[in-house]
Amino acid sequence: MSLSLASLQDVLRCPFPPEKIRLLPKLPRKNEQGQWKCLALPYADKRTYEDRLNELAFGEWSTPLTAPLVAGNKLIVPVAVVICGVSRTDYGEAFLSSLSRKGEKHEEENSATEAYSQGFRRACAQFGLGRYLYDLPKLWLPYDPTSGSRPIPISDAERIAWIEKLYMQAGLPPRPEHPAVAKQAASDPEQASHGSSLAPSSSSHQTGTSQQRVDTQLLAFLRRETTREQQQKACHFYHVEDLAHLTPEQALHLSDYIEARKQVTSA
Repeated sequence: MSLSLASLQDVLRCPFPPEKIRLLPKLPRKNEQGQWKCLALPYADKRTYEDRLNELAFGEWSTPLTAPLVAGNKLIVPVAVVICGVSRTDYGEAFLSSLSRKGEKHEEENSATEAYSQGFRRACAQFGLGRYLYDLPKLWLPYDPTSGSRPIPISDAERIAWIEKLYMQAGLPPRPEHPAVAKQAASDPEQASHGSSLAPSSSSHQTGTSQQRVDTQLLAFLRRETTREQQQKACHFYHVEDLAHLTPEQALHLSDYIEARKQVTSA
């Protein structure tokens, strides 16, 4: 059966894994206590969108060349995305120059890349890909105006925990099913329910059947800090029947996640 856009609608709408989501600081301001906060906008970079399209429709999607426009100090790039012969177009924009803190004007080196990436993601959203990111609840986080590399001063584990919390608030699964699994389920539900070949293949998510056993104190911590429902979700994520079957690496990964969630909820 040939691939069609209609057959891809459900899997295109599947959320990206929380690890792939970044946070863009916007509207930085000080609160009443003099602490910096910013609106943290969830987004996925262009490569994440491309990876999803290649997983679902390799060779069946393209981005025809379009000419950019200049309006004053802005570069405007129209981007067309074609999936299975259906085209959608949207626009990305970026400033060509900006002023430094000292009031000095300087050229923006990545204007074209920034504008194209924005237009590409917006065009993909018209197909449903990444569209859910626009509807997630608003998130305000600490902001560091002196840091250029990490303006939102949180760890990667904290970032992932925040994204999972936003997913749950929006009624999305905190650990979305891989689109390949969803696609297989749509075409052959019986085979997908038994298709272990589609399980994650990374070492941190493999079935916990290794020779090493989880430390008893760590296992007790995991059971104490999680509800029965959370334990079931964790077992499903790591593809084990019980927390006792986790590998030491998986147990440490889950422990780090629990600690990060505790920091987020107490913030």
